[in-house]
Parts: sequence; structure tokens; C-alpha cells
Amino acid sequence: MGSEGRYAERLARLRAMMAAERLDGLLCYGNGYRKDFLRYAHPAPTPSPYGFCLLTPEGGELFVEAPWDTQPAAETVQQVHGARTPTAVAQRVAARVRALELGPRLGLAGGEVLEAALYDTLREHLGPVELVPASRAVMELRYV
Repeated sequence: MGSEGRYAERLARLRAMMAAERLDGLLCYGNGYRKDFLRYAHPAPTPSPYGFCLLTPEGGELFVEAPWDTQPAAETVQQVHGARTPTAVAQRVAARVRALELGPRLGLAGGEVLEAALYDTLREHLGPVELVPASRAVMELRYV
């Protein structure tokens, strides 16, 4: 099986986990020290020091800091958004969650390495959406 097939299989497992956990979306975060959750959800290179990948039952989007906002998208992560500061990126993630009307439960994988200021920005701008810890569930999928 080629890399495209493996990636499609990986996304199917992530979406099955989202359904089993009753998550309306999955937000995977990675920083300069730990990008394993981000790379699992979006295997294309992300040279930005950090990034978010937002997966929904229908698609996915990568959010990184500019000037890396022209990175090629992975097979099903179609749109790439960039901003000039980490806080602005977190605000764009939250705005996209609201625009997609995701909720009430959004899984967060990589939250244990998410900087407090970025977490606070997400919480401030997400509205009533609950951030549900999902690192363990994604980690179990990574062992497959």
C-alpha cells in the first residue's frame, strides 16, 4: 500500500475514533519539541515551529504561522491558513471551529504540550465548545 493509501487509512481510523468518542472534531497540536500528534493527522512537512490540524468528519485544515502558509496540503487536508503570530493562529483555529459550527465536543490531541497562552486564546475564542482531551486515544491509534 502506498503512502496515500496509508494516510487515507489513518484518517479513517481517526474519524472512527472521533465517532466512538462522540467528538464533533479533532484538533491536533504540535510544537518545535513534539509534533507527533500533528504529523499523525497531517503528514506533509510543517517547518513552522508549531501548528494545528483541525479534522472534521468531512475534511481537515492545517493552521501554521506565516510565511509557511503555502505548504502543500496532505491528501485530504485541503486548506492551509497562516497568520503572523501564534496567538493569531489560535484565533483563526477558533474562528474556523465556530464557522463550521463544530461542537459541543472538540477533541484536543497534544494539549499537554500546548502553551498556556495558546490554550487560553482557544478557550477565549471557542465559545461554548468543550475541549476534550484526546491525546491518549490518538496515541493508541498511532501504535497500529
